[in-house]
Amino acid sequence: MIKDIHSISLFKQNLNLDSIPEPSEEGKVSLTVGIGIDTLDFNESSQTYRAVTKFQILFEESKQELFSVMHMVSFKTEHFEDLEEMVNDRDFNLSMFEIIEPYIRERVYSAFEYTDYPTPSLPYRFWKRAIKLNHKVSA
Repeated sequence: MIKDIHSISLFKQNLNLDSIPEPSEEGKVSLTVGIGIDTLDFNESSQTYRAVTKFQILFEESKQELFSVMHMVSFKTEHFEDLEEMVNDRDFNLSMFEIIEPYIRERVYSAFEYTDYPTPSLPYRFWKRAIKLNHKVSA
């Protein structure tokens, strides 16, 4: 599958503190996370793939976005693979998010660091239980 990672860079980040719902009687707000490959393309001249990954923290009830971060990942595979098959392959998605998990964690922690809100905790390998977001494929 993924042979070499050439680069991982921040593509886009958003923190939306304007629409936080009222907490429950226990003083809590329920959150869920979503992950996905937003776009995936292949550069024939360099023989590299470029994926834009997306991670979101959503309010569970309204599905409104609290936080999102997108990373651009440039990588090579052992042999050419069909883009549509790759983006729909569970193993590819899991391996991609295993690679960028530390980058996502750092972005979440740094985004909430100077706010009045607690940093949402992300369990180890949170991406295995995340909801899948839509994706786009281009050649």
